[in-house]
Amino acid sequence: MTYNIESNFNDIKKTLEKLTSFKDQDIIKKESISEALESAYSEVNKWIELEDVVVVFSDLKNSTGISIDKQKRTMTKILEYLNYPFIDIHGKFGAEFIDINGDGGIAIYHKDNAIKALVASITIKTYYEKYLYKQLQKDYNIDFITTTGIAQGSLLVKKIGNRSDGKFHVWAGDTINKSALISKELKDKINKNTIDKGLYIGITKEIYKLLDNTNLKEYLFMSCGCDGKDSKPEKLWKEENLPKYEGKKYYRLGSRWCDEHDQEYLNSILDGLK
Repeated sequence: MTYNIESNFNDIKKTLEKLTSFKDQDIIKKESISEALESAYSEVNKWIELEDVVVVFSDLKNSTGISIDKQKRTMTKILEYLNYPFIDIHGKFGAEFIDINGDGGIAIYHKDNAIKALVASITIKTYYEKYLYKQLQKDYNIDFITTTGIAQGSLLVKKIGNRSDGKFHVWAGDTINKSALISKELKDKINKNTIDKGLYIGITKEIYKLLDNTNLKEYLFMSCGCDGKDSKPEKLWKEENLPKYEGKKYYRLGSRWCDEHDQEYLNSILDGLK
């Protein structure tokens, strides 16, 4: 292999001049996520805009500890345990784009499937807490935490690289920023011990209002109240500040599906969306 630094750097500069020229830039709106992905060629100065989608951004705390402290085979096994449920469950609930990147995962849904995106996230949280958390603690002494932010709005997308190998999609825009900021804020709260350690989901005010305008409030806003002998139904969501995003609010969910009513609640929600 040979590599000419100056020649290649000059080629990169010329290409970037074309790709970053506002005069020649084209932003094309698409309604379908699949159409956007198909059209997001990388070597032309063109971005694809999706006006209204739902972004789920999940982040794993303690991934560095997993990588450093564990042997290769153990590390890969743990990452499979964490990543496969995210991919499988979001796929089954209708996500049109799913990607795992380092210690984070992203799933993108059509705007009409915002509640399914939330339900999928609760289901993943339930799987982690019900099966995976105790197993990884017992077998590998891993104390992991995942945080998830969900937001709805517009997105820009394009592929990085040339057309032959341009398989790396870059997503940009306010919506992905908000979902990532919510996830990070939840992680920071856990670090500061302002909330109990656990697996948390946060949603923007817009999605919270969407839930409030459905006929599913019985299942999405209040617990079933069967956690113990004296338990009563409680509000599931807590309003929180998002200081790194103009002081806006988001809503935090600390609960998962109940062991007794999980299938009943899930079926009722999905039936109500038909």
